Amino acid sequence: MLLLTLDTVRADYIGCYGMSRVKTPAIDELAAEGLIRRFNVAPSQCTNPSHASILTGLYLARHQVYNNETPLTDAAWTMAELLQEAGFATLAAVSARHLNPDHSGFGQGFDRFLSCDSPTMNAGERNQEFLPALQGLTGRPFFAWVHYFDPHGDYEPPSPYDTMYGPQDRYDPVASRKSMESSVAKSKEMVDPDEIVPLYEGEISYLDSEIARVLATLADMGAAENTLVAT
Repeated sequence: MLLLTLDTVRADYIGCYGMSRVKTPAIDELAAEGLIRRFNVAPSQCTNPSHASILTGLYLARHQVYNNETPLTDAAWTMAELLQEAGFATLAAVSARHLNPDHSGFGQGFDRFLSCDSPTMNAGERNQEFLPALQGLTGRPFFAWVHYFDPHGDYEPPSPYDTMYGPQDRYDPVASRKSMESSVAKSKEMVDPDEIVPLYEGEISYLDSEIARVLATLADMGAAENTLVAT
């Protein structure tokens, strides 16, 4: 089993959910070959609480992780622990430092956990270490979880994704705020969403291209046909 978690990705910016402008062929292929849920409600708007629920199947009131600073306790029984006990090899990789096991408590049940040494890393940087580790699981049932930080702000997709989607004329300029997750927004008194949204869209297509690399790795391993991929 492979679990992909994608930070701050809006469903309405994904092709299989009806977006025609933003190109997401890898995610769309997964949806076409599997099941797609049209309506989901996250247990929290915050990263660590949401992942705690994904990994344990519990609501916040049960696992007690309410923010990015509170670790999951050993009292929680995670999916990784269950599968590890059943004989699965287990691997995790995260792209934001606050998900590291010594901070989040999410290391429970993982044979190997690839931490994020910088505050965040993009999908390509994460895959440099994750893909070889994934290939190392060949020959055994496995559960692998990889978290990608893209397309969280600041919106700085690499070339050619930074210019893939040209400026639009859909929005009026708005007052910039420090809380805006964009370096462009933080450097101006007024900011035009028409400058920022194309960068967000580029981030999503860039992330999709890195997911395609993960799927290609599964194919190279001979594991594509018998691996459940959830995202």
